[in-house]
Amino acid sequence: MTKSRSNNVVSIKKAVKADTGSAREKIIDALVALITEQGFVAATNRRVAEWAEVSQSTVQYHFSTKARMFEAVLQRCHAEFLQLVDNDALLSGRLEARANLFVVLSWRHYQSALYLATIEILMATRSQREIVTLTQLTDHQAVEQRQRIREIFPECQLDDRALAEVLTSTHVFLTGLTVETILEPKLVNIGGYLRRCTRAMVVMLKTPV
Repeated sequence: MTKSRSNNVVSIKKAVKADTGSAREKIIDALVALITEQGFVAATNRRVAEWAEVSQSTVQYHFSTKARMFEAVLQRCHAEFLQLVDNDALLSGRLEARANLFVVLSWRHYQSALYLATIEILMATRSQREIVTLTQLTDHQAVEQRQRIREIFPECQLDDRALAEVLTSTHVFLTGLTVETILEPKLVNIGGYLRRCTRAMVVMLKTPV
């Protein structure tokens, strides 16, 4: 095979790989959009394929089951949150300022279509053990998140269990507030709730249980 032909083959393989990756992402995007705009029940394979502008066989190729599609959404949600805390702006300033920025950035994530779709998926599949367990971070993700949180809050002397409880408590508050804004779209003074969440987080970071 000539060098020119070899280069062409490599280019074609790269293009095919890029198209494959693009199709997978389009399918995930379509699933998220369908769930957030029309509800969980609307997200059939046929509708997902239509919204992603791919064939149903392409959907089947990337995701052998519906559970695999849900898994991809949850994994993306985890990844985006882990990327969220990888922000150098969280490394400077007083404890209160860092906690406030952490809460504000988290709230931005919790208001995303991706997170809202994740909530719908988890509620609709809560009786399916294989889906429910996907809400848990992998060991690697948990270690990565814990290390990053300790970098953001180096003054925190809590052990790993207590620190995890602080993060879970903050998560529960923000998730509850997210649901409340869905139930009560005209809820006022969101900033006040976020400030209360920040104050609670600061106290928990300082206080061993």
